[in-house]
Amino acid sequence: PDAIRRWTWNAAQLMWGIALGWSGIVVFTGGGTLGLFAILIAVGLAVAAIRRRLLCRSRATTISK
Repeated sequence: PDAIRRWTWNAAQLMWGIALGWSGIVVFTGGGTLGLFAILIAVGLAVAAIRRRLLCRSRATTISK
């Protein structure tokens, strides 16, 4: 389970980095609507990764009690 957790966290970080980098390229090349969409995707992925990490921590705390 620990290896799976690490893999999912790394995958989420990779997706967030790709989305953020792509959104930066699109914004700087003038694609306004696509840039906004890409930023929303990046923010959504970041929030999902943070929520997943907090959920894993709360489960670990509950199990250890």
